[in-house]
Amino acid sequence: MLVHAIAPVVIDTPMHAETSPEVLKYIASLIPMGRVGWPEEVAELVARLTKATRKKADACASFLINKAPYLDYPTALAAGWPIATGIIEGTCRYLVADRMDITGARWSVDGAEAVLKLRAVRSNDDYWRFHHDHERQRVHESCYADGIIPSPRSRSYSAAPK
Repeated sequence: MLVHAIAPVVIDTPMHAETSPEVLKYIASLIPMGRVGWPEEVAELVARLTKATRKKADACASFLINKAPYLDYPTALAAGWPIATGIIEGTCRYLVADRMDITGARWSVDGAEAVLKLRAVRSNDDYWRFHHDHERQRVHESCYADGIIPSPRSRSYSAAPK
């Protein structure tokens, strides 16, 4: 599996405007290049991607540019609004980490995907609807033409031959 990742750790954006200089200095000491990154550096890295990978990166960048007015974290935090990343991280921890990070577990991509889909269905309280729909299809609809179960009233009964 080939994965392209640009993980700059901390980028100099308005989101970090209220971060104290001491904290930024400490964070920079943990970064291999010894400083926070700049948005232009990330853009240069994206520009170097292959055409196929670049298409996906461009779609992501377009999404972020279009949503930029809604990504004002300092205003959201000051107003007490929830930031969705916390909700997403909690969901990932519950759905993914709690099941996939079991000591000694080994997962194939297909196996992990199947387990995660089942966990998501169960967590959304969709399990029994999903189960009943699939059982109906397996037991009944699959036995009839075009998956249509005939109505009992549509049958015509003729007398048995003598």
